[in-house]
Amino acid sequence: MIKYKSILDNTLPEYEKLCNLFGENIVTEAITKPLIIHYADKIKPWQDKDCIFANYWWQYAKKSNFLNLILIRNLKQKFNQLKKTIYNKQYDQKHQITTFCGIKIKTRI
Repeated sequence: MIKYKSILDNTLPEYEKLCNLFGENIVTEAITKPLIIHYADKIKPWQDKDCIFANYWWQYAKKSNFLNLILIRNLKQKFNQLKKTIYNKQYDQKHQITTFCGIKIKTRI
């Protein structure tokens, strides 16, 4: 699973145990040439192109019929994130909190 980024730099606490059990060559090969990559963490390669093994995911995404859909969804997500940083409304029990270009305006409801 990609959340174990520390395995790539041998800082995972279990690394030494794995090497003793399977041998360092096998552990290194498993880390550098994975057969199955499980994106079970919050970090996904379609959201973060710099996450571990994202290059594999994008290699196959480019061959699929879904590449345009993936790219459009990414653009929409990034646009919505940008929009929230420019203009956003939130509410608490007594106030509406409007943020515009980093300036917060709190008004009573």
